[in-house]
Amino acid sequence: MANFSFLNDKSEFSFFADACIHAEELFKDSPNSSVTTSRKALENIVKFIYANNANLRNLKLKGQSLFDLMDNPSFQTVVPKRLHINMHKIRQLGNDILHNNHQVSKEQSILCLRALFEIVQWVDKKYGKNYTPRSFDESCIPKNTSGWVNGLKGAAAAVVTLVVGKAILDNKRF
Repeated sequence: MANFSFLNDKSEFSFFADACIHAEELFKDSPNSSVTTSRKALENIVKFIYANNANLRNLKLKGQSLFDLMDNPSFQTVVPKRLHINMHKIRQLGNDILHNNHQVSKEQSILCLRALFEIVQWVDKKYGKNYTPRSFDESCIPKNTSGWVNGLKGAAAAVVTLVVGKAILDNKRF
């Protein structure tokens, strides 16, 4: 069982579950794609936190970028410091790949997945139903992927992210 597969059973996290699962599935074939998909999952998680936290839901934000959302002092009071640091690491590494054609090692990609997993565990504990503590297990990362099927899932997730992300930032609740 893959590390993020438990998200399939958590309908409350459908907004970011596919991106997390897909990031893990991509690891073996493309560490870079795994990291950029982890960054996309992080963006969805941050938007989820804004939509589901009473202290953040109705804030007037200066900017809408992932950095702006994460840098907001109110957001920083909600998210524990160690997780906030991990969020920035995922964001920065993903940005380096996307904007600077950076190539990551498998080790860097694993660290990204571990950080994402820790963030998801915190979100599950804080916002989920029936929280169960879990640990990241590198040996559970899928060994092979179904190429084009995963590509289609990622494309569909991107379209949903654009539509739902806009709704969340417009203060609509899911």
